[in-house]
Amino acid sequence: METTVTQQFRSQILDFMADHDLVPHEAKEVINHREDGVEEFRAEWRVRGDYQQGVFASLSDIEDQIEFGLLERSGNVATNLLNVTVVLYDDSDMAVVLSSSDYSDDMNYEAQVFYGRHGRLDDALRHFQMLMGGARE
Repeated sequence: METTVTQQFRSQILDFMADHDLVPHEAKEVINHREDGVEEFRAEWRVRGDYQQGVFASLSDIEDQIEFGLLERSGNVATNLLNVTVVLYDDSDMAVVLSSSDYSDDMNYEAQVFYGRHGRLDDALRHFQMLMGGARE
């Protein structure tokens, strides 16, 4: 059963993505409807460029782990611009944020965040938005 705190973290992340129009609706693939009402899904889409020279984004919410990230391809080279995993715990008032980036050293961290005091989660969401550039093709 999902707790109020996990619902709040989940809502914060998914509402941020929706409010900033970061995820195209057609990219979303529903995987499972859980008994507690959570819709598990994944989404992958091209942000800009093409499959040889471009930026690709992903977002998923599966088994109380929310992941979002950006990958840049340049020919045969792939660069992790940002990969964030948020692990939600039903029996806790905190979540764990794991962030990694080949692009920005400041975005390489593991942090516990508490609802109402979630600075590093906010940092990851803002960085994702900044890298997206606010526009899709």
